[in-house]
Amino acid sequence: MPNMDKYLTIEDLMKAAKRRVPKMFFDYADSGAYTEGTYRANTTDFDQIKLRQRVAVNLEDRNLATTMLGQPVSMPVAIAPVGSTGMQSADGEIKAARAAEKFGIPFTLSTMAICSIEDVAENTSKPFWFQLYVMKDRPFFGADIRGLGEMAAAGDWASGSAGSSRIDIMDRYVDRLMQGFDTTRAFTIAWDCGNGVAGPVVERLVQRLPGTHHLMFIEVDGTFPNHHPDPTEEKNLADLKRVVAEQGCDFGLAFDGDADRLGAIDSLGRVVWGDQLLGILAEPVLAALPGA
Repeated sequence: MPNMDKYLTIEDLMKAAKRRVPKMFFDYADSGAYTEGTYRANTTDFDQIKLRQRVAVNLEDRNLATTMLGQPVSMPVAIAPVGSTGMQSADGEIKAARAAEKFGIPFTLSTMAICSIEDVAENTSKPFWFQLYVMKDRPFFGADIRGLGEMAAAGDWASGSAGSSRIDIMDRYVDRLMQGFDTTRAFTIAWDCGNGVAGPVVERLVQRLPGTHHLMFIEVDGTFPNHHPDPTEEKNLADLKRVVAEQGCDFGLAFDGDADRLGAIDSLGRVVWGDQLLGILAEPVLAALPGA
């Protein structure tokens, strides 16, 4: 943890954060909604508050403790919800919640937090607040899916009749992946599909790619018999590293179970982590769109 004694003002902290935090995440935190009128007004209001230093004043009986929403607090201050705090610092929401608990003030978890409610609760001992956004057309996952399963098991559904149709869109999906692809370069690639849904798509995709391709665990199997399909854990990349080394691959790619996360291994068996992948992918975009 950095030495906080050298930071005297919020402005000092902001300058330090601007140096340390990736620009996109700093700009996200240092911004407001829409025209940012409320953000500017709040900043102006706080700037008008002046603290006068007084000397030779007895502070022995001074006490800032009070209650907020019936909760005893050490002072009338709470940590407001800040989206994506975990992108400013790893486990940022957990760290902020622990600090608030230690100091005796409320912590508010953002709807747009990186750490889940369960993660924060597991690492704190007191209740915290939560900023709830009710979103239209929000993603449906996790507890939502489990709740739907419980409703189905209980027969809790409306009666009626409907039809269904089956459409194979995989070829169209592969066509979309191939759009704009430079097929003149040939690589030797190992593909670890982890027995997830990427397998059948990758199997068709490599048939249209130049180079040499080594496919691993392409059969879809929800028991994941070979390894857990989480490419963000290096232990799950052991098989991919082995094949990259044995087959002399230029690089290897690994997918998670539903193929929305990607892991990568270079030709020397080193993990190329997500932030490094972002830099690699961003380079041609920034070259094509200067100032983006």
